[in-house]
Amino acid sequence: MRRLFFIIFILLTTEYCIGQVDTCRTKKIILGISACTFISNDIYGINYYGSFTADKNKNRLTTGPIIGLIWKLNSDFLYAKPESKQIGINGFYLGYQLFPNTKGKTFDYFIQDQFIFQYYKDNGVDSEFPNDSYKSNLLNIGDFIGFGYQVKFLKRFYFTQSIGIGVIYKHLSVDYSNLPDHDDKGRYFSWTTNLGLGYKFDFKK
Repeated sequence: MRRLFFIIFILLTTEYCIGQVDTCRTKKIILGISACTFISNDIYGINYYGSFTADKNKNRLTTGPIIGLIWKLNSDFLYAKPESKQIGINGFYLGYQLFPNTKGKTFDYFIQDQFIFQYYKDNGVDSEFPNDSYKSNLLNIGDFIGFGYQVKFLKRFYFTQSIGIGVIYKHLSVDYSNLPDHDDKGRYFSWTTNLGLGYKFDFKK
């Protein structure tokens, strides 16, 4: 299903851009930085990632840490909704973007693949059972195929927006000191949407 989705968007984007003349290919790699935010139906809260970017021809590689909530699980572990106001590094992001149309324009489409890894750990005392301590761990691993657009401004700045669908693997475990342990894991169909702001460095002398 994911491969079919990817192929369909490649064909549609190629058809949209047909007739354009490609720019000269180059071996030069253009480095940059970006700051993005994303939300997902299976990941709690708004998360951010600051990343390093590397552009070559029509390809862009993005990687960096995910910054989001440092979770404090509530007493209802069956739903495992976190409660926290603290922010910190909670994961890792890796993304690839393909620009099938001619570079150098103000507005561009791209096709992308995103990999998200998040890990949360919380040790404490259950609010409903004050005499019972716990150790909890939550793991999120997701991969999303999607598409988006890029708008360039002020020569080296650019804004991006994208959406993606994919699968996320979640594993929650809670080890109680006096109560039965809780363990829940599974794969779920999921979506994500991203907003980002980036800058490309110019190392020309």
